[in-house]
Amino acid sequence: MSSTQSNPASITPQYLLQQLLEVLPIGITVTDLQSNILFRNNIFTQWIPNLIMENRLWLVQLLPFLQPEQRELFTSITIDDIISNFFGKEIRLEAENENSRLGFALSYHPLLDDKNKVIGLIELCRNITDYMELDKSLQHARRFETVGRLASGIAHDFNNILQVINGHSEILLETHKDNDKLARSLEIVLSSGQRASNLTRQLLLFSRRQQGEFKQVNLGELLSNMQKIINRMLGEDIQISTSYDDAGTFLEGDISQLEQIIMNLSINARDAMPEGGKISINTGLCEFGAKDKEILPYLREGKYVYLFFRDTGCGIPAPALEHIFEPFFTTKEAGRGTGLGLATVYSIIKQHQGFINVESIPGQGSTFKLYFPVCESTQCNSDECKTYAHGSGCNQKVLILEDDNNVRELASAVLTRSGYCVKTASDIKQAQAMVQREAFDLLFIDIVLPDGDGVSFLESLSGDNANAAYILSSGYPEDKPQIKKTISKGYTFLHKPFTINLLLEACSEALKKIQA
Repeated sequence: MSSTQSNPASITPQYLLQQLLEVLPIGITVTDLQSNILFRNNIFTQWIPNLIMENRLWLVQLLPFLQPEQRELFTSITIDDIISNFFGKEIRLEAENENSRLGFALSYHPLLDDKNKVIGLIELCRNITDYMELDKSLQHARRFETVGRLASGIAHDFNNILQVINGHSEILLETHKDNDKLARSLEIVLSSGQRASNLTRQLLLFSRRQQGEFKQVNLGELLSNMQKIINRMLGEDIQISTSYDDAGTFLEGDISQLEQIIMNLSINARDAMPEGGKISINTGLCEFGAKDKEILPYLREGKYVYLFFRDTGCGIPAPALEHIFEPFFTTKEAGRGTGLGLATVYSIIKQHQGFINVESIPGQGSTFKLYFPVCESTQCNSDECKTYAHGSGCNQKVLILEDDNNVRELASAVLTRSGYCVKTASDIKQAQAMVQREAFDLLFIDIVLPDGDGVSFLESLSGDNANAAYILSSGYPEDKPQIKKTISKGYTFLHKPFTINLLLEACSEALKKIQA
């Protein structure tokens, strides 16, 4: 054995115990009844490096870092208090140090002499920061799962109500379009109904109970349509300047999800400018090549639609920048942010095959740069750009099977007005009797009905009606088994609330298929 090596026999049990206590991932403090520290390991300084350790219990050392209510609770605590009240119990504390939140679990046990007399106490401390963060995330997730279940539960009735409000608003708006004051009021009602419909979809999308509806979207046009909503939401003390490329900014996207991105960015900007400020929103086209990919390895070469969203707010501290898209991470004070706004933005952008970069200078503001793959085709398929089409039917016979009286009457009025010969049924039994008596050119069927489901009714048709055109519709979200069945079989599906234009277009397309 080399002379430089230690002799194991010289390593005493006390020395081994000392080393063992130092490497344990648990903080240990031993004190006598006069609060004199008899032993302490060094892990505490790893948890709070800038802390100067003093001859006190870890509980007392933590006081300046605790939340006010906890600090007040333990400020005057003594050894006698701990012995009387906390032996065998666990105290959970939440501390804050340099913008970081830390969680600790403390427990106390008696220090006994050889006669089992209490001569002091042992303080054990676990760092449970990761556990507390996970628990908070779980609580947030459960809250949003509850929101999702609530949204799913009310979606059907709510969408039927919105269907009636929006549908009759469209009819009245077309009828009284020459009356400026009335038309303006009806536009507000219709716009509010459409936003309520989008809100339901967003809740369902967030809880994964509804799939996105991707189609060609002009980003500049979408932003122009949102301008009034954004202005009202931000308030008069925030100025907005915009520059939209309406001609070329086409992408494949879900309108509601894209609107949610804008709303979330606007809310964040408003919170960052409590005393007012400026926002600029710009859209345009750009192209990334091989050289750009060297800097951004995840980038796919090609043309992109960009959206730059700038504010003059408080900015984001550099340490927080790399975390801002993480779920439940927030730089806002407690009670003001869920930490889901930017996480949702990031998730939506990824679903659209895009990417996002952020630049921020504390005290000067932030710039969010969003990029989406460009859609080369410029054919407009936006519902808003179509006018209400009269007389699109040629006296074709239509059967409407719908259990909601108001929705049934609305659909009947729209199709009758548009040149169709319409009959209605409120349940499957009534509809079966009608299809046995006569043939129909088109069947408009609600999927979820009191006495069965519309898909089974459709598949049971025979004779001439077996070859009729059809449209299936529902206000239920897509996690409903009947809706899943409809989509999985590739049936023509129209989700409520739909616009009059969408209904008429769906009827026209369904009839074209059987005529081809």
